[in-house]
Amino acid sequence: PSDDLILAACLVSHQNSQGDSCIQLKQFAETQLFFSSQLESTSLIAPPLDNWRQALLKCSVIGNSQQSTPMILDEDNHLYLAKYWHYETQISQYLISQNQHPVNINKNLLKQGLSHYFPSSSQVIDWQKIAAITAVLNRCSFISGGPGTGKTTTVTKILALLIEQNLPKQSHIALAAPTGKAAARLTESILQAKQQLSIKPSIAEQLPDQAFTLHRLLKSGHGQHAFFHHANNPLSIDILLIDEASMIDLSMMHHLLTALPSNTRVIFL
Repeated sequence: PSDDLILAACLVSHQNSQGDSCIQLKQFAETQLFFSSQLESTSLIAPPLDNWRQALLKCSVIGNSQQSTPMILDEDNHLYLAKYWHYETQISQYLISQNQHPVNINKNLLKQGLSHYFPSSSQVIDWQKIAAITAVLNRCSFISGGPGTGKTTTVTKILALLIEQNLPKQSHIALAAPTGKAAARLTESILQAKQQLSIKPSIAEQLPDQAFTLHRLLKSGHGQHAFFHHANNPLSIDILLIDEASMIDLSMMHHLLTALPSNTRVIFL
């Protein structure tokens, strides 16, 4: 292996441990790396971008998306460990494809529900109401906001709107979060919101009382698969609400999304 390859492999591995799925060669090209004031001999300069790319493309362990190689170099000079390239690609394909499927909505029922849960005569934009409309009209949605902005209350209203759309059929809903602490907070918040909101009994009884960690939801540690639920044994749920979504790493997000049926609605908080 060439020095250029060893350097690139070390950087990809190191950046992966820092939470990055890849390295951008341009960011490191012609820069001083591994510098230590105590050990000047450890310092080296990365090669120019074009030279580095050409050297890497000559290596048999680096390929493009059409080849089965340990590392993948794309056209924009992002270098990945192959596993993380596949994770990232499949996640992006899932997110793009989800909202290409139309959803059947009773618009009159939705308008009535919005008037009930978001009564407002103010001219100021009601962003919670906008979030609710977006989540009902799409299979996949992201709702962001700082502490105290009413995310959990808004999502409880969204779940009620979705349940109402599906009546008289039963809606199978799952609540999840990356950690046990986050799952406990989500459970507490949903229960509190259920008590405070004016929700019909037929709808309230379908709102779940328990949130699970993602590992527990997918059931970890089952034979050759990392989880009991996967692409060939998907979860049986209609709606999945995930809190603290920014804490989910690439691997877990991949396992989660591949275990979902295509018609499952997903709301990321």
